[in-house]
Amino acid sequence: MSTPIPAAPEYGVGGDHAAARRGRRAFRFCVAFCVALTLVLWFSENYLRYDKSESQYRMSLTHEDPSARPILRNVVKRDADRNASPRAQYLEALAAVEEDDLVLARYDQAYRLNPNDPFLSINYGCRLFLAGHFREARERFREAGIHPPKNALPHYLEAAALAASAAADHNLSEAIALIVRANNSGDPIVFPEPLWHASLPTGNDWYVRQERRVVDLCTAPLLRLRSIVLEEAAISLESGQAQDWDSWLDKLQVMGARLLGDLQTPIEQIPSARAIAAIRIQLDSLEMRNNLARRFHNAPRPDLEQQHALLAQALDTLTRFDASRQQGVESLAERYTRPLFLVLKGLLFLLVVYLLSVLVVRFVDRRRSTWALSHGLAAVLMLVLGAVGLLAVLTLFAMLQRHGAPAGLALSRLTQVWYAILVVLVVAGLIYPVLHLPRAETLAERLEVYDDAGMALRELKRLRRRAAVSLARRYYGLLLGIFLCVLSVWVLGYRISESLYPFQVKLLVPGLRSEEHQVVRSIQEQLSHASVP
Repeated sequence: MSTPIPAAPEYGVGGDHAAARRGRRAFRFCVAFCVALTLVLWFSENYLRYDKSESQYRMSLTHEDPSARPILRNVVKRDADRNASPRAQYLEALAAVEEDDLVLARYDQAYRLNPNDPFLSINYGCRLFLAGHFREARERFREAGIHPPKNALPHYLEAAALAASAAADHNLSEAIALIVRANNSGDPIVFPEPLWHASLPTGNDWYVRQERRVVDLCTAPLLRLRSIVLEEAAISLESGQAQDWDSWLDKLQVMGARLLGDLQTPIEQIPSARAIAAIRIQLDSLEMRNNLARRFHNAPRPDLEQQHALLAQALDTLTRFDASRQQGVESLAERYTRPLFLVLKGLLFLLVVYLLSVLVVRFVDRRRSTWALSHGLAAVLMLVLGAVGLLAVLTLFAMLQRHGAPAGLALSRLTQVWYAILVVLVVAGLIYPVLHLPRAETLAERLEVYDDAGMALRELKRLRRRAAVSLARRYYGLLLGIFLCVLSVWVLGYRISESLYPFQVKLLVPGLRSEEHQVVRSIQEQLSHASVP
């Protein structure tokens, strides 16, 4: 009869299972605390910082129209049920994303709640104008023009509504008179700002897109005014009646110049969409004036041709910038989305590896008799260094996001380093147990098993294989937990440094505002030096 194998703590047999269980629970508690802290902070900031209606309103501002629409409908309904005087801001936000057949009704509700808001009146008037309700649009523009702050935009828009309603009568004198008064008023041209929340940043591409949307809405009537005036001028040109068209077109050109602004205009008020509309109005006015000169004076005017050439060059510069801006934004977006995909892939990869190890352990060691195995210093150092390396890569990604230069090569290198660290850590989990556990032959000699050395050696080898599999599973469990802690530290550190979470890509990707301002300012300087009116 063979001698039974004595306790082998090196293989987890006869160890302190209670202490091992306490250590595992403590580690799991630490991981759960890190993850829970991150989730609680995110949840409290987005859902508990403001009341429910305000939180949902804030959330809707970062959604596309189809997604924002049902959220804002719930906000408006809840606000109307709870408050005797609902907030016009919520209704206006809903109107901006509402379906076409409900837009005007929503704007009307918002306007009735806050008729003294000039920018709400401007947005409402532009929607009425685009729907063909020119007389109502003119009333909204006229009301916006009498409320502070002083603003020439409502007067230009009122002229557009007047011209559109009088186009059938071919009588634009009153509309031109409104343009002249607005030109001579000296009042600034101030566009409505996009509906936004004070807690959200404004330098990102998403905000720039919302700003462009508002600018496009408000410049649409002005471009229609340009078309109406040019059509009437073309009719007069064909009939050989000069009348006052050169003077009228000059007034329209001055409107375009004022819309573009000058070196005294705050550059943040002149987005590229507004500058493009302004230059197009001037270009078309100059072209028609030159056609009039050819028709009635048999020769073009050199001064008008020079202005036209400068403006055409400026328009080409702006359109090329707008075309390249999207490519630049997409390149920048890659810097913000790349680490998110890497984190997701890494988490799934480690989770699959851990689950596979669990399945293997359940098959090899169903009684969990090797739970008392202790990790060696090599495994601890490997996990610590791996965690530091992963966190360093994520930090470098964050630093790269702030850098404005092209970074395709740096992104690729960091991606390679990220995958290399993960692969090394996973492979180490296969090699480490073999190196850490003593050989069965060495342990057999130390235990001095004499009765049946062959059977004792086979038993020790079986215990070693079982211990190695169990140790690998525990290593992968530690690796997965440490990875979650690294992610939590990265998310919280990112929130502290950037005031946003790394997954809020819409609010993180820059909108290239400084580049846009530089292009528009350079055009203003060129036109100013050339004395373009």
